[in-house]
Amino acid sequence: MSPNKKVHLVGHDWGALQGWEAVFDPNIQHKIQSYTALAPSLDHVRAWFHQQLRSLQPRQQFIAVKQLLSSSYMAFFNLPFIPELSWKVALAKRWPSILSRLEKVDIETAPHQLRNGVNGLELYRNNLFNHLFFPKNRMTSVPVHLLSMTQDPFVPQHLLIGLEKSTNAQFQRTDIEAGHWGILSQPQGIAESMTNFIQQFKLAKVA
Repeated sequence: MSPNKKVHLVGHDWGALQGWEAVFDPNIQHKIQSYTALAPSLDHVRAWFHQQLRSLQPRQQFIAVKQLLSSSYMAFFNLPFIPELSWKVALAKRWPSILSRLEKVDIETAPHQLRNGVNGLELYRNNLFNHLFFPKNRMTSVPVHLLSMTQDPFVPQHLLIGLEKSTNAQFQRTDIEAGHWGILSQPQGIAESMTNFIQQFKLAKVA
């Protein structure tokens, strides 16, 4: 706990999306010294889709449609009952082997994998479409460090274009040769990158 000093915030996947909400909040951002994000904000993703689909360039429209198809699993997770059933019947047991193939490392079965998977569905249902359909144009004064997983099939590189415009403070990007769960396959490289960025700042007191 650090009640009187600013904190360094780090977020991956949905943790990153929730972290963006904190650094965008004017009532909270003054308590945050820096933010290391492993994913863009939902506001940024929606703006990216809007720009691509309205473009007069067929190639940009094609990339947007292809990305929509690649992200269709998110729509599936918003269905009633069926996603929970898929976790109970198959996904919970197969998830470690799926991660192992994607990241090319051995992943052990988490003790609460089924509960985590089922509970995680609510993140999609409560946040996804609300932000994508009703985005906000927000900016933060918190320094941002973007950790980009260059082989991430779920957060591809084109979704990160222009993310530096989300902050009027320092912005730094570090590319890590890893997939979506690089925190499992490249923990040392990610930890070193975060440490190097954080060490630039002296720990300040909350104003």
